[in-house]
Amino acid sequence: MDLHPQVKKSIILIGLTALLIITLLSFFNKAGQVGSYYKLGLAKLMGYGLWLVPIVLVLLIWRRKLIFRIGLALFILSLLGLFQTSGLKGGYLGLAASYLLLKYTGLPVSFIILFSLLIVAVLISLNIPVFELIKTKRQAIKEKIIAARTEKTKEKEKEKEKIESTKSTESAEAGLKPVLATWSTPSMKLLEQDAGVSVSAGNIENNQKIIQKTLENFGIMVEMADVNIGPTVTQYT
Repeated sequence: MDLHPQVKKSIILIGLTALLIITLLSFFNKAGQVGSYYKLGLAKLMGYGLWLVPIVLVLLIWRRKLIFRIGLALFILSLLGLFQTSGLKGGYLGLAASYLLLKYTGLPVSFIILFSLLIVAVLISLNIPVFELIKTKRQAIKEKIIAARTEKTKEKEKEKEKIESTKSTESAEAGLKPVLATWSTPSMKLLEQDAGVSVSAGNIENNQKIIQKTLENFGIMVEMADVNIGPTVTQYT
């Protein structure tokens, strides 16, 4: 029978969906006697991996690429093998995956091999270039660190500019302040006549002669006349 590829895919999708519903019902004992036998058979086949069956079916419905299904099958076998080597129930599939490894390599090496196969299965299923992923993550982290440092530097520069601006403003304001001289007004006593100082006639006559002689030395002939005597200054004419 020659069916269209899309028809085949639709049939497989419907079958997987029906199997998923039956599996869930059997887990809750809602699928009758057939469901009980089905659950028992899964337990013997997969051990504790029995509870992974609904997840596996959902993944098979969601991702229909062959490479994904191959990776998923390898993942299940590796995981069940790890269950078996760890003392847990891995069912017949776990025993088949780990028997030869345990017999010829021992427990530690078997565990390492199965764990490595588990990681490989994840990479195959997701089709992830692990080294490229690590490189991308490292680059993203590096860019975040650089961005954080740049932001921190900018904040420091802004804070520095703010401090310098504040200092400049304070200096300008200080320059505009009036300078007040520390001086006091002269005492009113300076205007008072000093009673202790007397001007004698002999002093006046002697001063007149000195002034007249000094002017004659400069070729200025004068004749001294009146004298006005003040409290502190004496005027000669």
